[in-house]
Amino acid sequence: MAVTEPINGDAGADRRRQLLECALAAFTRRGYTASRVDDICVEAGISRATFYRYFESKEEVFDALIDLMATEVLDTAAHLGAVTPDAEGKATLSHWIADLVSITERWGSLVDEVNTPRMSDPAARERAVVLTSRFAHVLSDRFAEGGVTGVDTRMAALAIIAMTERTAHQMRTWDIDIDRSAMVDSLATLAMKMLHPVGG
Repeated sequence: MAVTEPINGDAGADRRRQLLECALAAFTRRGYTASRVDDICVEAGISRATFYRYFESKEEVFDALIDLMATEVLDTAAHLGAVTPDAEGKATLSHWIADLVSITERWGSLVDEVNTPRMSDPAARERAVVLTSRFAHVLSDRFAEGGVTGVDTRMAALAIIAMTERTAHQMRTWDIDIDRSAMVDSLATLAMKMLHPVGG
């Protein structure tokens, strides 16, 4: 399928988004470093000339994907309610953990790349660090609103993000057969014990 619409306007934005999804699929299959512009073109069913109407390079695609990932991550955090020391608080946390696991699986190839020191694109790594910090700040606020005391809520947020992302990474890269709902419930239970040692 060749891209024939102009790159301006809604049609151009839709096609650009479609190319980003194809690039993500190529990066997921081959890894970012091993992927070439040709791999993205094959995935999208377009020519190199069409690709270059939308992006100047693979690196520009990577940067655009980082921005897209950031939007999804922060949108998930924005919809998180207060994590209270009761069943409702645990359900809220479980829902968020399930979302973060899905995001980590979807964006795994990019997460792997920014977690590996790269001299070629330190800006992308810095943006990922800023994203995690903003994510942790929102999560920290939800913990405080839920009455969490006795622990630094920002440090707790970073720890729970790390625990969840690492578990999702292991599932994805080690091909571990784990029941998804049991894993989410276990992670939420552990997080609640950290946040609300008595009520959780």
